[in-house]
Amino acid sequence: MFDQTSFSPTERQVILLAISAENHCTYCVAAHSMIAKQMTKADPGIVEALRYGKPQRDSQLDVLAGFSQAVVKNRGVVCGQTLDKFIKAGYSRAQVLEVLLGMAFKTLSSYTNQFTHVPLGTVFQAEAWEEPRSMRQPAVCLNA
Repeated sequence: MFDQTSFSPTERQVILLAISAENHCTYCVAAHSMIAKQMTKADPGIVEALRYGKPQRDSQLDVLAGFSQAVVKNRGVVCGQTLDKFIKAGYSRAQVLEVLLGMAFKTLSSYTNQFTHVPLGTVFQAEAWEEPRSMRQPAVCLNA
């Protein structure tokens, strides 16, 4: 369903990469880096910025990435300046729901990969990703 959204292939990969990095999923970041570069022919600079938490040269893609990450960080509660900035960048309120769709499926796959410790496939090895220290957050294990 996410492939049927109004976002371009590059925009979809921006959303998925931003969410994957925000979810700290090394497998998903590697996979979407390869998909973005090889399948959608995204500018490698876009991919590298997303992998390392750097601003995009394209301000609209930068807003899209930031909005996507905010949806994850805030558990879907995105309003005020973040939402206004998204709309002012040329995106629509309908596209907010499309970002939520991407977040839902990408978060499910990120959590599954982290829980099951899926090894990185050989096809993605060239895009292996280690989360930069600046993006790391310690995992918290709660005892029930």
